[in-house]
Amino acid sequence: MADPIVAAIAFDGISPFHLSVPCLVFAEDRTTLGLPRFEFRVCAIEDGPVRTDAGLTISVPHGLSALDGADIVIVPSWKNLEVPPPTALIEALRRAH
Repeated sequence: MADPIVAAIAFDGISPFHLSVPCLVFAEDRTTLGLPRFEFRVCAIEDGPVRTDAGLTISVPHGLSALDGADIVIVPSWKNLEVPPPTALIEALRRAH
């Protein structure tokens, strides 16, 4: 049986803390502790580096197409509740659902 696929969304302005939590929970192999293994993907909304709200810039290996086939999709936060997410993200989330 294949490992469940977990995808987390990263976007400009994300808190590195909010993104780090799913990374810590799903990216590390803890099978020696009897815990399940996951295929973990961090997916950027747009191409290029992602700038965090803490001034860090991170390279994200996947785009929104990596949500296709995901068993779990995590949106760790959103930068501004007054600003709707981009259409591309909404469409990718609907496809994943």
